[in-house]
Amino acid sequence: MKNIDRWNKVYEEKLYKHFRQFSEEELDKILARFPHVKDAYDLGCGRGEFLLQLKKRNIRVYGVEISDEVKKHAHKEVKDLIEVSDLNHFIPHFSVDIIFLKFVIAFIEDDNFLRRLKPYIREGGGIVILSPVGNICEPAIPEEKLKKMFAGFNVEEEIWYQGDGVKLSLFALKSI
Repeated sequence: MKNIDRWNKVYEEKLYKHFRQFSEEELDKILARFPHVKDAYDLGCGRGEFLLQLKKRNIRVYGVEISDEVKKHAHKEVKDLIEVSDLNHFIPHFSVDIIFLKFVIAFIEDDNFLRRLKPYIREGGGIVILSPVGNICEPAIPEEKLKKMFAGFNVEEEIWYQGDGVKLSLFALKSI
């Protein structure tokens, strides 16, 4: 099943209710690594819950999702801020301070994806990735693939969970 078909089904069947969101404390901790954030992209933003969280903190937000079906279910406050695009080919329209990829990196096929985003990140900014890492479950990303994708970045990893051959990690990437 192609990614767009998968996500259309998730949203048609309203399975998104089980998606994990950042708590306010987790978001505080993440944003402390990037203290001057004014603009942010959320790639794979879903209905826009995270966009709303960032917007409440006076951060200008822009979301990207893979299908119109997903956008139909978006929160009305952020619906106009969500662009429909295949992330594998997405190029930002302007620079931002931070780019978030929450539970989507495993669906990116291009090993150069993060390097393509790099020119659109302002000085002092970076990329934040939350993803299962390992070879056991889907949508975990293999550690070897991550290492290839992370070339050209300083990487801080924070393990949020580890067990059963997979770990849930938060990565903060800053340009070298």
